[in-house]
Amino acid sequence: MADWRATAIQHVAINVTDFERSLGFYRDMLGMTVAWDREFSGPGLSTMVGLVDARTRVAMLTMDNAAIEIFQYVSPPSHSLVARVCDIAITHVGLIVTDINKAYEELLARGVLFNCPPQYIEAGPMKGWTAVYCKDPDGIIVELMQAPSAGD
Repeated sequence: MADWRATAIQHVAINVTDFERSLGFYRDMLGMTVAWDREFSGPGLSTMVGLVDARTRVAMLTMDNAAIEIFQYVSPPSHSLVARVCDIAITHVGLIVTDINKAYEELLARGVLFNCPPQYIEAGPMKGWTAVYCKDPDGIIVELMQAPSAGD
């Protein structure tokens, strides 16, 4: 074993096609807080991400103990490659919500696309949880999850 280890997930990054639209989804619809929002460019960014002439707008959106970073690259141009849940990729982001049924009804009324209504998990290691998949404005799958109540 190495003399070091990973200790936590600090953030998950999502590249988007329309920064303002995605910012509205994650901030205004899901209730995340914008920690910062800025543009990045220059040789340091290009070296780190491995792209020539990289220029991007980035926002860090925080929750209780994690964050989602949204990017929109100005240069080089992006290509949409949304994965299905069975494809080899990071297939979805799971978020814990305080009331999954209220979240579902409100987001559905605001035009968010869902695969189905919230599903109660009856067996297995996630027994007692309730979960549902929806899509962000770019089709990225976001799983909303509610922990079991004390009686479950």
